[in-house]
Amino acid sequence: MPKLLVGLCLGLLAGLAAAADPAPDWRAAWSVSPSSVRNMNRFAASQTIRQIVRVSAAGNSLRLRFGQRYGLDTVQLTAVSVGLRAEGASIAPGSLRSVTFGGSRSLSLAPGASISSDPVALPVAAFQDLVISVSGSGALGQVTEHYIARETPYISTAANAVDQLDDGGFRRSPAGTPDAFYVLEAVDVQPSTATRTLIALGDSISDGYISALGSPFIQNTAGLGLNERYPDVLAQRLAQRFPGRYSVVNAGISGNRVTAAAFLPQYGPSLLDRLDDDVLAVPGVSDVILLEGGNDLGFAIRPDADALIAGLSQAVTRLKTAGLRVLLGTLLPSRGAFNGALHGRPTVDTARQAVNNWIRNQQLADGIVDFDACIRDPARPGFLRPDLDSGDNLHPNAAGYQALAACVTLDLLD
Repeated sequence: MPKLLVGLCLGLLAGLAAAADPAPDWRAAWSVSPSSVRNMNRFAASQTIRQIVRVSAAGNSLRLRFGQRYGLDTVQLTAVSVGLRAEGASIAPGSLRSVTFGGSRSLSLAPGASISSDPVALPVAAFQDLVISVSGSGALGQVTEHYIARETPYISTAANAVDQLDDGGFRRSPAGTPDAFYVLEAVDVQPSTATRTLIALGDSISDGYISALGSPFIQNTAGLGLNERYPDVLAQRLAQRFPGRYSVVNAGISGNRVTAAAFLPQYGPSLLDRLDDDVLAVPGVSDVILLEGGNDLGFAIRPDADALIAGLSQAVTRLKTAGLRVLLGTLLPSRGAFNGALHGRPTVDTARQAVNNWIRNQQLADGIVDFDACIRDPARPGFLRPDLDSGDNLHPNAAGYQALAACVTLDLLD
């Protein structure tokens, strides 16, 4: 081939490559799994709500995703903003950004819709808090929520307070109502370096539920905003071991089950039914830690270990088929539980031991995390260690969540 023609071809290919060079891939830096439209603390019309999230990865720009996955009504959002958190519900000066959707500040969320914003030019650091403000109009009715946020939403009766820097007029969610995330689903970032995304997939243990004793529905305020869930602590460990290489997002739903539909609406669809939305559609997902099954046994009249094993096998196979690395976690003890009293039965523990025996010996997953061995009481293996127990014999306390994060062998993610 003549040198001139070769040069023209190479120049054309280089030009095409440059024209087709995409922006850095989006990576999930924070996400939450929508669970219901229960709305005991209603997202009312003509108000502004500020939701606080902590991203687990740095990025040069970000985008937000909102959804009305389970709502029956169209939700009209009149304006959305995002900024770096100063303190409380206030925003650091110079960091406030308007959020647009196809160039418009308003957004109409039809039932079942999930929509990502236009890119927002706001550099963020890993483990930085963002303030995401949303105002609505009209009769919003019941909107899709994630009903256990472990973060305090701030509400203003002013309908146009999204661009307000200070937190004057914003009040905490009323006492006696559950904390929740409303219509907000995810924050993605464009990282400067390649980042893997690990998803902590599970139920209340991943969700970070810390019970108000005696009530499985209304939480106490202890622990709100402290980011002490086990995936939060794990993200910190990964950042120290592999700086800039991992983001960690939480796909836990309190009360969720692997194979069965929701025992209550706020417990969400079964894990098998939500895999596509909550895992496979997450930008940059590469790894999954699956810790779920306690509610399949605890909410059953006759706990069925074989049915749960079949469900876990199906979940792992689907995730592996999608090219993801999967670590399977053993189920935590629950003897003596009274916040979810059925979980404390001896028959549940017998079935749990059978499932854990299968988990420790199966070859489907890429590895296991023996959460049970890390948190059980050596003197009473069916019970949580007393110093790691929140007090209901079912959910860990803050130290317990730290123990779960420490239980993950990071070499499995190297």
